[in-house]
Amino acid sequence: MGDEGKSLRVQVEEAEKEAHAKGVPAVFSVVLRGKVVDALLGYVAEHPQDLIVVGSRGLTRGSRLIMGSVSSELVSLAPCPVLVIRPISKRH
Repeated sequence: MGDEGKSLRVQVEEAEKEAHAKGVPAVFSVVLRGKVVDALLGYVAEHPQDLIVVGSRGLTRGSRLIMGSVSSELVSLAPCPVLVIRPISKRH
């Protein structure tokens, strides 16, 4: 695995440790390759989950039409509930 993969894996491991430190009792993370929606749905088909948590980049309506929305596709296609976390507003 190249430096980019190691960097991503380290970020994922750090996020998992932070969740545990904040009291989240059951966190499991995995790094997948391929088209995001297809990779996630394939993984969940083989490893059933209770919940998928996914972030939203807060795309404009036009950007979503052009690029698509991973979170929207997952909400529509996943065999389990999907929790979409939206970006924190910069107007605080």
